[in-house]
Amino acid sequence: MSEHYSAWQYIKRLKEELKIRNLFKRATVILSIIAIAFLYQSGWKKVSASEAAKSFNYTCIAETSIAGTIDIDMKVTPKISIPDSVEPNGELILDNIATDIEIDLTGNLDGLRALINPFNGHVNHFNIEANGQTVNVVGKDGAKIPETAHGADDNHIPFKVSGNKSSFSAGTEDINVHVGEIEAVINAKLGATPIDLTVVCSPPGDNVLTAVSVDGQGNDDDQGNDDGQGNDDNKGGVVGQGGDDGNDNSGVVANGMNKSGTTGGGYLLPKTATNTPLLIAIGSILSIAGGAILFIRRKIMNE
Repeated sequence: MSEHYSAWQYIKRLKEELKIRNLFKRATVILSIIAIAFLYQSGWKKVSASEAAKSFNYTCIAETSIAGTIDIDMKVTPKISIPDSVEPNGELILDNIATDIEIDLTGNLDGLRALINPFNGHVNHFNIEANGQTVNVVGKDGAKIPETAHGADDNHIPFKVSGNKSSFSAGTEDINVHVGEIEAVINAKLGATPIDLTVVCSPPGDNVLTAVSVDGQGNDDDQGNDDGQGNDDNKGGVVGQGGDDGNDNSGVVANGMNKSGTTGGGYLLPKTATNTPLLIAIGSILSIAGGAILFIRRKIMNE
């Protein structure tokens, strides 16, 4: 009888153990989902990156001893990995830079084909500009132009140049990324005599490659806060919580002395909220839930 009772008690305890484990798993999943949802809502966003690619018709100027100064048409198609957005005053990083280039052979180079076959040389710099800064994406050592043969019927010489990972300092405004000047040396031969031709290539007037938005830009456009036409003119209270001017003022404007020294217009208070209270609350919930499950488990095991 006692053996039968012990077996039955053992089975009962195993069932209780399984219930506790299932309860613990479900609680863990639910709390994890809640934590992720809260963190996402509080601003933990994944910065997504995309590829930017665009073609530009460059004009190159070369000084030659045979034909004098000549201009050369060149099609430049840079491809880069770039984030869709950056934080204010953060770092904008360009990566996986690869540029397809096509040198036109139907213009002034048509009579010089024999001097530049096979085509090769060196790119000294390829400038990219963003937020008032200029970066040479091929680095101080430049990039080698791969040796490329071409025939009498070819209209252009295609080759590819790779760039280095580059960075720019962001500000508080959206950023336009521009392609800039390219300087290269073309290795030519006049008979057995090597000739190096320095070529300077300029982009067209519309040289914007892509645009990157800056998250969390300040609301300092003076469209309803300090222009004397704000919400609830001189009536006191808190402004920016559903006014009638059509603007979604995300900050809080307090009555009193504004920045210009006058009263009644109000001014934008700085945003000082942090995620710390939210993280403390989530940690407390997880700790309480874990302690409760552990307490129930021990109580059942001691019965």
